[in-house]
Amino acid sequence: MAITLLVVSVILFILPILTPISSIIFIPISVIFFVLSIIFFLKKK
Repeated sequence: MAITLLVVSVILFILPILTPISSIIFIPISVIFFVLSIIFFLKKK
């Protein structure tokens, strides 16, 4: 689950670089996913 969230956050972080127009929308979402993945990873340990 944590790995899946990490992959999604990385994809959402790379996508705005390819499409600069959507970066305003995608960057906050990717940050939220990255924070969630860190929380999930810390809860497993």
